[in-house]
Amino acid sequence: MINNTIKFTIFHDDNGTFFDYSNQLVDYYRDTATMALNKDDDYLYIGHYKPFRFIYFELQTPNINANSFVCEYYNGTAWTALTIIDSSNGFTRSGYLQFDKPEYWGLITINSIEKYYIRVRPSATHSSTVLLGANIIYADDIELKSKYFNIYDFLGARTSFINECVTARDHIIQTFRNKNLIIDNLEEDASTFLLNNLVYKRALNALDLHEIEEVKLAATYLALGIIFRNASDDPEGNLMAKATYYEGEARDILNKLLLSYDKNDDGLVEDEERANKISSGRTIR
Repeated sequence: MINNTIKFTIFHDDNGTFFDYSNQLVDYYRDTATMALNKDDDYLYIGHYKPFRFIYFELQTPNINANSFVCEYYNGTAWTALTIIDSSNGFTRSGYLQFDKPEYWGLITINSIEKYYIRVRPSATHSSTVLLGANIIYADDIELKSKYFNIYDFLGARTSFINECVTARDHIIQTFRNKNLIIDNLEEDASTFLLNNLVYKRALNALDLHEIEEVKLAATYLALGIIFRNASDDPEGNLMAKATYYEGEARDILNKLLLSYDKNDDGLVEDEERANKISSGRTIR
């Protein structure tokens, strides 16, 4: 079952015809989505139920036409230019789309679904592009290579270490869950005149972190540890020693981490949500 709190809404607006790839792209190893964005009349809409600022695209078949992305957000009245950092280089490689959350970001309904959307258009028409996933990881192959230059020697027939990066992400989130980090959401009950506050609690998920930079190094070390552990066939050998080293480094970081996360599930960065010390006890708002 797909949990909507960890799924982006992904629409390809192909000259007014919408294709919904949300379920295909929610993870990085199940399905694919094929599209070719046209610079004149296509948009890629990316939405979530709360404001966000990162998304990672993993490409199976990259676009081969050089381009840049023009990105906009809806300010409640009109679509407005949004400054982005696009490490995918216009879908010519896998990478992050990153931006600062707009101060005034309005909900809008696209293809019958209301979300906080950005919309993306290329400066040149894309070749046929196959996406494996559009979600979030905390470290990618570039970070792995920065810490272990010859890491691509362990790729084998694959094209990336996306599976190990996803596993590292999930391990980090489970570590925080084990420390009883929870999300509390206060909602106004519109069905009564008493305006009762309804409270629901849920476990922290991968999209609740405000700053992935805070966990990037831990995620990098964890992914390296997973790669070396999987490659090792000798519990006393050099590769297992590398795995143990990197896993230990990740554990040390996570034990001392100051974490910024969305305690009340509204997507906004509030003072009490910045750089919180992680303890073993229950987090109280």
